[in-house]
Amino acid sequence: MAHGFSRRCIIHIGLSEDEGRRYIRASIEAIENTRGKRPIEYSGPDFQETPTPLLAAEGIRYVHDWGNERAARQDDVEDGRSLLTWGQCVPR
Repeated sequence: MAHGFSRRCIIHIGLSEDEGRRYIRASIEAIENTRGKRPIEYSGPDFQETPTPLLAAEGIRYVHDWGNERAARQDDVEDGRSLLTWGQCVPR
């Protein structure tokens, strides 16, 4: 699971779309270069809500950004791909 490069970089605040795309790509590539396998899951640092179109474009299929979501949901993005999103809270 990719998790970003730094907790100081908030993708949805203060970064352009291009900067956000480069940040996401760099964190995914760091894992791929280390493990030899590209991650398909992503959890933004500091419980931030990462723009799903940027994640889908990088091959991410599962997103764990929503800390208070208990139910999974499918997010469709513009190019026809979809991501399954759910929070980090696990129901008991």
